[in-house]
Amino acid sequence: MLDYQSSQNHEEFVEKNPVVLPQNDGKLSLTKLWETIVRTNRLPDGISETFLYEAVRDKLRDPEKEVRQHALRVLMDLIKVTQPSNLDIRMQDLVPEILKILGHSAPSLRKSALDSLKKYLKVSKNYNYLMRELLNSPDHLTNAAPFLINRETDDLTVILVIEQLWKELEDPTVNQEIPAKSLARLR
Repeated sequence: MLDYQSSQNHEEFVEKNPVVLPQNDGKLSLTKLWETIVRTNRLPDGISETFLYEAVRDKLRDPEKEVRQHALRVLMDLIKVTQPSNLDIRMQDLVPEILKILGHSAPSLRKSALDSLKKYLKVSKNYNYLMRELLNSPDHLTNAAPFLINRETDDLTVILVIEQLWKELEDPTVNQEIPAKSLARLR
């Protein structure tokens, strides 16, 4: 958990802020954050977006899959209330963590990661650029690509996705079943 150092007295901040719990030594509670966002449909007062996204990032790195899954659910609602002009900046540190989770063995965790990525790409101003960057990442999205392509995807991005899948299909070091299924879904 992250400590929040406010300009106010720390105890006063903890008392006034519903997402920072005194019993957690003034550390952020993702559950309280989530409840506040869902109830008010906005970010809690007195906490910066940067702090919230750092807290989610730290939870995405937690060894327990339940903690990571909860952080992904919170992230989906956090994306909805984040200023669109700030979203791409806030997500820079989270996308690599989400990509790692896409490779996890637990299907529920992979689905939450995919849903978070879809939600982010849907509201991002740089959808096609991000799709290309994700495709070129070391954890490229072979099995997730068909689920991320939508009507906003430009032709060049679709072509690049298909080319990447073909390369992987021909690569003997890659499990051919994954790119084959992805290509079939893209039909």
